Amino acid sequence: MMGIMLPVAEDLVGLGILVFVLVQQLRARRLRPFPVIGSFLAVIGTISLVILVVKHVVTPEQTAVMVGSLAVTAALAVARGFVTRLWRAPDGSLMRQGGGITSALWLLAIGQHIVADTVLPPGVGIATLSLFFGVSLVAQVVTLGRRAGGAARSDRRAGV
Repeated sequence: MMGIMLPVAEDLVGLGILVFVLVQQLRARRLRPFPVIGSFLAVIGTISLVILVVKHVVTPEQTAVMVGSLAVTAALAVARGFVTRLWRAPDGSLMRQGGGITSALWLLAIGQHIVADTVLPPGVGIATLSLFFGVSLVAQVVTLGRRAGGAARSDRRAGV
């Protein structure tokens, strides 16, 4: 019975994180300079993955799938960073808000992650899921930060 519960628990955790992230992406929020949640998830995912890889035999092909999946994840996160709306609030703070394209890119990213997980050893999925969300959130926030930095330089040149 426990063997059946673990995949269900992984799916529920992943679904819960995805719903939380999508809701947060669609809300107008201040742009934070440091991706706290993403960094936390990336660290937890990396530690979990290292522990699981030591316990399991991971083939070079499986390693390539994990690395490739993370590269695709980061690329889609950068794309989300470019399509997320940025603006300056009346108080001068930078605001961000995703839309339909941002959500579609999230769904595409999670879809490719699910497909990649089908070739990985059992139990590695939850570790790669944490790492997936961590890498994804960090890459998106870094991209938004770079865009915001460019907007701040443009504002200074324009005398704003």
